[in-house]
Amino acid sequence: MIQNRFVCDRCGSECSDNTYFTVDIYGHDINPSGDNTVALDTATRNVCTNTSKMFGTEMHYCKSCRDEIENFIYNRKFVDMSPVKSNLSTLKQLICKHKNNEVVCWHWTHGISTYEIRFLEIQMRCKDCSKYHFKYIRDWNECEKFISKHKNKQWSDECKPVL
Repeated sequence: MIQNRFVCDRCGSECSDNTYFTVDIYGHDINPSGDNTVALDTATRNVCTNTSKMFGTEMHYCKSCRDEIENFIYNRKFVDMSPVKSNLSTLKQLICKHKNNEVVCWHWTHGISTYEIRFLEIQMRCKDCSKYHFKYIRDWNECEKFISKHKNKQWSDECKPVL
């Protein structure tokens, strides 16, 4: 007969009872949008929790450690969340939509042939996930508006793109 054995991830002792315990922390939106979308932190937290369950990497606890964790949570003491935050930042990078950007630099460019119309090529960095990406503006009026806001970011010796 095969018997499952679980070792407590907190104290290292074997779970002697017929029961082991896990802690599942799910995210919930404070103000649900009503259109079946959820906030990024809510989604990433729930994906982390469900993924660890699917792959069996969730933490297992014995009854005495479960009691201590439960007491700690209900007494509202500080818990070190740095491992969770690092997992959340990794997931945010995977599903980021790059809406919070800063301009790195811009320059005038044209298409493959030199006869195509000129347009702006702008290198941007997302402040949320730190990834670099490019944006292109072809409308001359939009180009002029953009240039007036970001004159100091024109590609030069002082302002170069990150490759």
